[in-house]
Amino acid sequence: MANLKNPVLKIVILIILVFILLNNLLFFPSNILCWDVFGYYLYLPLKFIYHDLGLRDESMIPSILEQYHNSATFYQAVKLPDGGYVMKYTMGLSILYSPFFFIGHIIAELSKYAADGFSAPYQYSIFFGSILYSMLAVIVLSRVLMRFFTERISAIILIIVVFSTNYIIHITMSGQNANAYNYLFLAYALILWFTIFSHWSIVNNFFTSFC
Repeated sequence: MANLKNPVLKIVILIILVFILLNNLLFFPSNILCWDVFGYYLYLPLKFIYHDLGLRDESMIPSILEQYHNSATFYQAVKLPDGGYVMKYTMGLSILYSPFFFIGHIIAELSKYAADGFSAPYQYSIFFGSILYSMLAVIVLSRVLMRFFTERISAIILIIVVFSTNYIIHITMSGQNANAYNYLFLAYALILWFTIFSHWSIVNNFFTSFC
């Protein structure tokens, strides 16, 4: 892992992280767990709160939608012939949401909020957890760039990626910062990092085996 000795890159990373946080607060969504995010997230309350992952008892859905206005219709799932439901979305995002879902659940249990999976503690926890994922993505990408470029060039590339693409729009103004974009960005950055790490380890082990 490269050591960040050039203060320019450190300053750029810090500016980007602060900008992500402030921009999210500026465009703070009125409902985090809504529309597609509602579908990505629904696995967690169905499994750990309602204990009905197949949604055999669909009566909770209308009451949740009426109370929290997550979606105009329940388009996020398809009803099966046997009466159950299957989600249109895979559960990958639910897995990534899960640490913050459990934090929200603990807060709800210890407070006056309903421990129903959709009250304020859950929404805020997912929201700020998503910001952490966004920030981590920038840090990981900077480490990837440092494998190939100088710190100054890496800083310029980071600025271009963050401020000259639709990245900021998708992690602040669109999708409540809980949609798939920032999570996929982090996943791709991690794939690059671990691929590079594994590659260098294999090459190093290959040559050291002959020494």
